[in-house]
Amino acid sequence: MKEESVAALHGLVDDFERHTKVLKQLGEPTEYWSTILEHLLCTRLHQETLKMWEDYASTFEFLQRRMRVLESISVNQDHKPFLPSFRDTPESYSESAMNQHMLWHSDNLQLSSHAVTDGAGPNGFSLNDALRVGPVLQDDLLSIILRFRTYPVAVAADIEKMYRQVLMQPCDVPYQKILWRFSSTKPIQEYELLTVTYGLAPSSFLATRTLQQLANDEGMRYPSAEPMLRKHFYVDDCLAGAQSIEEAIRLRDELIELLKKSGFALRKFAFNKLELLNGLSAEQIGTQSSLTFAAHEMVKTLGIGWEPERDTLQFNSSVKHSPGHVTKRSILSAISQLFDPLGLIAPIIIHGKLLMQELWLVHCEWDQPVPSCVETKWQRYYSDLPKIVDFRTPRFAFLPNASVQLHTFCDASESAYGACTYARSMDNSGNIRVQLLASKSRVAPLNRITLPRLELCAAKVGAQLHAHISNALQIKTCESRFWSDSMVTITSKHLENIRREPGFGDTSIDTWITMESHLRHR
Repeated sequence: MKEESVAALHGLVDDFERHTKVLKQLGEPTEYWSTILEHLLCTRLHQETLKMWEDYASTFEFLQRRMRVLESISVNQDHKPFLPSFRDTPESYSESAMNQHMLWHSDNLQLSSHAVTDGAGPNGFSLNDALRVGPVLQDDLLSIILRFRTYPVAVAADIEKMYRQVLMQPCDVPYQKILWRFSSTKPIQEYELLTVTYGLAPSSFLATRTLQQLANDEGMRYPSAEPMLRKHFYVDDCLAGAQSIEEAIRLRDELIELLKKSGFALRKFAFNKLELLNGLSAEQIGTQSSLTFAAHEMVKTLGIGWEPERDTLQFNSSVKHSPGHVTKRSILSAISQLFDPLGLIAPIIIHGKLLMQELWLVHCEWDQPVPSCVETKWQRYYSDLPKIVDFRTPRFAFLPNASVQLHTFCDASESAYGACTYARSMDNSGNIRVQLLASKSRVAPLNRITLPRLELCAAKVGAQLHAHISNALQIKTCESRFWSDSMVTITSKHLENIRREPGFGDTSIDTWITMESHLRHR
């Protein structure tokens, strides 16, 4: 190996497997080659390198996971449903077989795993190169989560083994070949995967297109579930809701029956009302108990944390930083773990982005230790990240049967700019609720520009954010107002161009209000 890294080890193991395969085809003995490779790696590589490879204790464990986990996991009871989804091919080995590896996922309930096929391939022309990804059929993640916040009664679930329920056309099956064996004592055989497969370019499109076709074919019989299937699913995850418990029960039952028409099974149900768990089996429930809410139990759905008992959204603070020196690569890896599609903690994430921008200015290499001044800032920032676990915001952002106003605020500084949109709802009794819906933030360009230009950039971000939110929520009785503390923005001739942003509609320029003038007239 030219360098000691995870990528180099992967390449070495892959080369080893290819050579071993060729020797087997030639009838040469290879029983002891794996042991020899493990011995050489464990005795000749630097000890620090062994500790860094994907958090494994030794190279031996890494090789076990990389080369043998598929054969050990395939005989596990949890993976028996996977086995009938491929068939044996009587022919000899072909020149094109896809590589597979395992993805492991742990949550507060259990450790799960699934096999992922690598359709890209390390070199040459791969299967994914010959396939098209296909169009996006479902709404974007932000729109689905925003609509999830409009229902008093929340419903969350996902489809079990969604890809494995969609059969491929027989003419396409021969292209989905893998090498497999069910134990280390069995010979390696070639199989053809019969269903949509993880890791291939069009897999997501094929699975979601099946859901859309199901809605077309059977949706008329399930009036509550049909619109939810079209607008509230993100791949296999469902975030939906209803205005009452009775409507939610009807929605739950219709979704189960509608998806069952195509062999899909809904599981991991979670609700903010315990009554909705009645009638579900333990395998269908995604929370720890069907009788009471577990204290501070958080359900992870579409990358965000939801606590059904309090009906609040929150964030996981377990951001892991790579051991050893602080480098640009390790900082970026840690910042990327802060997933926030709504922008609720954008003021926190933007500080991490500003640190990355500072590293670009000092021309720091990816694996070079960062300057001491940046490291001090990073350590202070990293030590404060666990505090975000205390941040909570209500999932339901409105009042029932209320009129709604959307207020979008735009601002900029020399370092960053952004916008945020609040929902102000008022019911017939005069009760008022104000909640942050979403925000967007950007770091200022490295090529410094004037503050008035940045204020205009913030106004454009605000216009785009408002258009996205209003299109996602589809609230008919909705009034919009836009706020800025910059008179340059309000009086700029460029504001007319901002108003023409796609989806911005016929909103009048007069609805842009300077916070300064508003406060002065009050």
